[in-house]
Amino acid sequence: MRAHRPTALASLVSALCAIALWVQPARGGPRMVEIESLVSRQEVTSLLPLLKRGEISLVRSRRDGRLKQVTVVGLVQAPPAKVWAVITDYAHYTRFMPSVEECEVTRRERNDVVVSYELEVPGVNMEYRLRHRHTPQSRIDIWLEDDDGDIQTGGWRWELWPHAGGSQTILLYHLYTDVRESSWILRQALETQPAMEHGLNVATGLVTVRAIKKQAEK
Repeated sequence: MRAHRPTALASLVSALCAIALWVQPARGGPRMVEIESLVSRQEVTSLLPLLKRGEISLVRSRRDGRLKQVTVVGLVQAPPAKVWAVITDYAHYTRFMPSVEECEVTRRERNDVVVSYELEVPGVNMEYRLRHRHTPQSRIDIWLEDDDGDIQTGGWRWELWPHAGGSQTILLYHLYTDVRESSWILRQALETQPAMEHGLNVATGLVTVRAIKKQAEK
């Protein structure tokens, strides 16, 4: 039995993911996404009064209005070493990450860790493999390992910045997942409501950061 219960936000993300899986497109190989830092340390420092009240989401759009990237920033009441230990505890993600049904490390290569994921969603679960490149206790760059999974385009990055003399951590989660390619149904919905792509990525980032924060602050 899992040690956590999905939050309302996590349930919403799961439901939207289920919609995305109703019709699968032809595969053309995984596509890399360049992840950028949308905010500097100085800018984050100026946002600390807001961070103390909750997470901040930054959104960058393309010129055509489509989403380019989301960054979620959170303040964790734990040192970077503890936050790092939680983020890299892939074997126990099922205990504290909402909707993670299975999570298995399949390969380790120097600073790289390949992890297979299965996310529980209504209907058919999502499965995919990600490669995580570790820069110890400061950064993890993540990309798709292959095109065998249910996600074909995406990029993710964790950044950990020490704060308050190292007793706290400013945690940044950068992400982009192209949800349009998941199904014809979702593509049609986004034609009329393109902000849905922004909302789904923001919701995913918030759920993930909050799960890490809660576990690290125990």
